[in-house]
Amino acid sequence: MLCSCDFVIHQKVQSTKLERVKLLKVLDGDTAKIELKGKTITVRLFAIDTPETLKPGINDEESFAPYENAWGEVAKKELMKLIKRNSNKDIFYLKISADKYHREVGILFFKESLDIKDSINYYLVTNGLARVAYFSFDKWRSPFYLKNEQQRIFVKELLNAQSQALNNKMGFWKAGLENVFAKEWK
Repeated sequence: MLCSCDFVIHQKVQSTKLERVKLLKVLDGDTAKIELKGKTITVRLFAIDTPETLKPGINDEESFAPYENAWGEVAKKELMKLIKRNSNKDIFYLKISADKYHREVGILFFKESLDIKDSINYYLVTNGLARVAYFSFDKWRSPFYLKNEQQRIFVKELLNAQSQALNNKMGFWKAGLENVFAKEWK
């Protein structure tokens, strides 16, 4: 199955343009600022969700799951480390859509390829720092509806990675989802 997924993804490379970007700043474990063609853009990572971090004046700890802020900080710091480690390397961006907060939603890749395993999104899921969320295979009216085969394959691969992270008790999976996320993803 992996070979056929890779084939389909690589087959679509010709029609999908990756943009070379610079990672500027981490806002949260699943949100970063990037520079694209001289413009600063806020990007929410596609199809993943990291635990929330405490933001004074915006949210409070009473609304959090017991370990949510702690794991949110771990995810945020890991994303910051990725930026630092890759500051002299090219990062590539694939825009998927925009969200209700006027952020772009997309995938960040370590290489100029559409190999899912080279994405930051995948990295966070495999390390138990993000769960797969905000997608719909069948509700076409949903803002999270997966619009093409490439998106469906990407999410299926993320779900496989999440299953392995859960089975191996990676990252926050050690603590249990109910202790890490106050919001339930449906």
